[in-house]
Amino acid sequence: MSNACYRVYDLCLSLPFALNNELSAPVNASVDVHVRFGPTPHILPDLLHSYTYEDINIDVQVDSRGDLLLRTGAAYYYVTGGDSVIIDAEPDIALSKLRYMLMGYCIPALLNQRNALALHANALVTPRGAVVLSGSSGGGKSTLHAVLMARGMAMLSDDVTVLRTDRSGYQVLPGMRRYRLVADAWEKVQPPADKAILLNGPRNKVAVWAPANSVYNQPVPLAAIYILESHTDGEIVVEQLMGIEAFRLLQAQAYPPLESMILPRHLQAFSMLIDHTPVYRIRRPAHRWTADELADIVLSDDPSIYIPAAYG
Repeated sequence: MSNACYRVYDLCLSLPFALNNELSAPVNASVDVHVRFGPTPHILPDLLHSYTYEDINIDVQVDSRGDLLLRTGAAYYYVTGGDSVIIDAEPDIALSKLRYMLMGYCIPALLNQRNALALHANALVTPRGAVVLSGSSGGGKSTLHAVLMARGMAMLSDDVTVLRTDRSGYQVLPGMRRYRLVADAWEKVQPPADKAILLNGPRNKVAVWAPANSVYNQPVPLAAIYILESHTDGEIVVEQLMGIEAFRLLQAQAYPPLESMILPRHLQAFSMLIDHTPVYRIRRPAHRWTADELADIVLSDDPSIYIPAAYG
């Protein structure tokens, strides 16, 4: 099979299998990352750290340079140098599995090798610049993402959000145009969509494809990061985080495999990020609808002055 080229996260990827026609790179685009089938090491010789994600059956190895070796039951994935992914897979492996591992684990790790930061987060473009919505599963980031899109904000990324630094500061790179949210939120918000498919799963989610005119395809300067949590209290609580508290909470949002983020250069990158970017923690009541209030907070010039009584 001949290689095809796709553009995502401001990189041109050359792949030995089809990915998504909507991401096709222009003809004769310069390739940044080569993905190919071939033999890989089964053990990294200069091993720095190893770990097993038992719930998803993935073994991870990281060496002192930041190269990464992932092993699943049917394949090895070797991510090296910030520009190469080698896949050593059994002949009958499903193409869907290859896509999932490549985009969900290999490319985030490769971006980290290129001194970007891959976060488990969503990102949208607001009048102040790009805002990043992060937090653990169930925190409400996908619902807030949908409400902001319904208000006319353009989508940058879902699930994997990539930050890159340059002389002007941090930028958020464009990702893929599909996002997921729970079916109840989809019905209530009805954000703009080209297509929506109900997914079979325990959380009853909907996969939504944002229209082309609701997607931003260029890097955007980062304005702020919001980390969403739910709590049992009755009001929304907003606080700006500083210092070690911001560092630890933000580092916890790094996209897995987290073991690729333990090198000194990545720890320094998180320190620089919190020095240059406002980081807010938003705790929302778990028992009531708050997405509209959260959208007002994110779109305000100063989220820290949120007054709960205004919504009484």
